[in-house]
Amino acid sequence: MRSDTAAMGTTANYWIKAVCRSLGVCLLAAAAIGLPAPSARAGIFDTFDDTIEAIQAGFDYIWPDDIEVEDLSIRLGIGIGLTPDYTGSDDYRYRIVPLIDIRYKNIWAFQGSKFRYNVIRKGGFYAGPLLNYRFGRDAGRNPALDGLENISDTVDVGVFVEYRKASLVANADLRKALGAGQGLTVQITVAQGIYATERFALGAAVRAKWGSQKNIQTNFGITAAQSLSTGHRAFDAESGLSSVGVSFLSRYKLSERWRLEGLIAVFRLVDDSADSPLVRDVGSPTQALGGVGLRYTF
Repeated sequence: MRSDTAAMGTTANYWIKAVCRSLGVCLLAAAAIGLPAPSARAGIFDTFDDTIEAIQAGFDYIWPDDIEVEDLSIRLGIGIGLTPDYTGSDDYRYRIVPLIDIRYKNIWAFQGSKFRYNVIRKGGFYAGPLLNYRFGRDAGRNPALDGLENISDTVDVGVFVEYRKASLVANADLRKALGAGQGLTVQITVAQGIYATERFALGAAVRAKWGSQKNIQTNFGITAAQSLSTGHRAFDAESGLSSVGVSFLSRYKLSERWRLEGLIAVFRLVDDSADSPLVRDVGSPTQALGGVGLRYTF
């Protein structure tokens, strides 16, 4: 009986590992080729938006590198992926971005466009201020935006709180934009490691985002004047939940220094964000993201 039970356990473990590895390979492949064809008007050199930034940061905490760094950790790389032309679009574009992750001990971290400082570091709890460079929206990015003004880049200031335990990370942050009419946003991310070996890791996360009236109006609203110049119906947006989504990320250790990463994410715009003419009439409330990246640890 014991030998049969052991054999069943071994078989189950084999299939679990096989499924996880297969999913990881699928993520890496699908991230590279599985999304719709890019828009003809899309520029190839562009920056990942804050959706990818939030997801990527969460996974960096789940599966920390196993290279011992006494004081300073520097991880640099490059990634390529497919994302919507704008949030709410059903046209996709390739984007190539630098992958930057610089940390000093467990005190501060600079990741992508975000800097955070851990004022509170107690047990699994962390909290402190953050700064984030928020990229704007070029009205020439997609025909659906013709007649709208550009949304300029700006800087977010805010605070965050985070809890980590084993392979679980729960993070919430509040950001106030200093300009560009971006207003106030709140993001909540819960991420969990699913499977890990010496070389391979697979994780998943869920995320929700809330925006103030100013934030939702800037990104999804259409004023009466804009309605005349664009042909879109006028739309006054209110504050509320903006999007919810799920993501999967796989990471493969090529060597002691090199990492290959793949990301697949799907999120759904909700409430006024989904009802916007830029989404409901000419786009889609269901948004997909995917990409691969190569990173080197110094």
